[in-house]
Amino acid sequence: MTLSNSAKTYPPRLYEEGKCPLQNRSMNHNSHLAALQMAEEAVGLDAWESIKTSSVGVIVKLKEMDYTWSAKAVHHLLTNQLVVNNIHEIWSVIEGQPIRLSLYEFGQITGFNCEPFDINDKVEVDHKPFWEEIGVSPSHGPMFSELRLLLTQIRNWSFEKRRMIGLLSVLSIGVLGISPGSRIPLEQAKRVLDIEAFERYPWGRVAFSSLVNSVKVISFEERNKYTLRGCVHALLIWVYESIPGIGEEYGNRIEGNQVPLLSWSASRRRINWDLFYKKEKSLHQKVRVRHLIVKSEAEICPQWPEDKVDDDLHNLITDILHGELDDTYWNQNTCNAPVANKAKRKLASECEACIKKKMPKERTSDHDLIEAVKTLTSTVASMDKIVAEKVLTAVDTTIEAKVNARVGQAELVLAKQISTLKEDVAILREQMQVIAPKNDAHFVNQEDEVNGNDPVSSWMVQDKAPTHLDAAAVQCVVRKKAKNSEVKLTSHVLLATDGEKVVGKNQAKKAAGDLKTVKKEKNVVPQLRDSAETWSNSEDRNKYGKLDATLDQLAASFLD
Repeated sequence: MTLSNSAKTYPPRLYEEGKCPLQNRSMNHNSHLAALQMAEEAVGLDAWESIKTSSVGVIVKLKEMDYTWSAKAVHHLLTNQLVVNNIHEIWSVIEGQPIRLSLYEFGQITGFNCEPFDINDKVEVDHKPFWEEIGVSPSHGPMFSELRLLLTQIRNWSFEKRRMIGLLSVLSIGVLGISPGSRIPLEQAKRVLDIEAFERYPWGRVAFSSLVNSVKVISFEERNKYTLRGCVHALLIWVYESIPGIGEEYGNRIEGNQVPLLSWSASRRRINWDLFYKKEKSLHQKVRVRHLIVKSEAEICPQWPEDKVDDDLHNLITDILHGELDDTYWNQNTCNAPVANKAKRKLASECEACIKKKMPKERTSDHDLIEAVKTLTSTVASMDKIVAEKVLTAVDTTIEAKVNARVGQAELVLAKQISTLKEDVAILREQMQVIAPKNDAHFVNQEDEVNGNDPVSSWMVQDKAPTHLDAAAVQCVVRKKAKNSEVKLTSHVLLATDGEKVVGKNQAKKAAGDLKTVKKEKNVVPQLRDSAETWSNSEDRNKYGKLDATLDQLAASFLD
């Protein structure tokens, strides 16, 4: 290591060493190669093979490889950037070793045509008929969302038109890396109509500009996610190619491919940067890197029309080329500079001072309140995601427990109500069976049945007409007549001594001597017995005992 002149300065770090934001935020990109599968199936094998051999065919070949994107590795390099006054270069520093991603490195990684733009290269082609056919306004380029709707309709189109749709899809996804709702610039989209104009165009500059411009505007602190555009896959290959130890330890190199973008397959495992740094320093005393692609000093930086000279960056490149890099510079100068352009920083400070002068004193409190709200917002936005997830998990568990308890209570109440309902239904069924009408053959009279159960109201004592055999007045117990119905018996009913009915047949009636035939109600008194339940005192019992004996004699004589 050779120390550089102490008067020289290098570009500052974007963040102080050890204070780079961790990847608690999501890194998004729109270069999803799997989306090209739909285009491949729609355009057909012949058109797809033609696209594979075109100037953008490396994207199609990368899609067919076993390739895995690693956002964590790319995030590590992006948060270890140096702040350079060059919008067309990305510089990162790894343990005091700077590495560059410029158009040179990008072109070598991808194999794209990265020659300068030719301002005289104009495409004179009428694109309106084809634009109308695919349903796109002729005043601007198509979106992939519009192309996606056409993929089911183009199978029978001509080879040239199918290839045009395929090339537009590759431009949107693999080269520009824009969202499906973003339009391809019209001047670039029209080149698919002229295959020669398409092939000579420097698509590498287009892809690199889209990528670097998206990196330059990223804020790694304020938002929960950030999005990259362009051919983002070149960033991961840049990690493998610029830090050989990472490629050896964590990459899977494929020998035989001349294009580095196609020379690395899926990574074996995630990169442990701290462990890697310790291992590299123990084996090689420092982290091995490839700073940049070495060219002559006159050509060391790719030419861009709007480039400006950055003295700090010039010092860094010069020391690298001459082997005079001071790799302890960033440890000694720990102040970070998040704004690249010094003129912009000066202008911003002047504007801020001017605003403070113009601000009324009575509005100072409002200004302080706004600043406090901004501080609070940034603090909340920077909360640890793990803590937030734990809080959400606890809340979910509490809510689930409460819901389960409420559901259990509702089930108990519902079970009780169902049990009560079953009991009520059973009672109703029993009542319906009791009050159901009886068969007509067995039905006599409802009132009769009711009165028959009432010993007080259903029976009465009445005087019997005396005969010449009666020594005294005779009384008998008879049933009251029903109010609305009367059932008459046609058979002769006699009172036997044993209380049973003796009925003679209608066809063989016999005269009963002086016995008088009495028509009775349906329900007759089966017997007249002397019992304590029938007569209330001994006088009545003696009185009617004689009647019982007389009736027994009459019955005996009749039977004889």
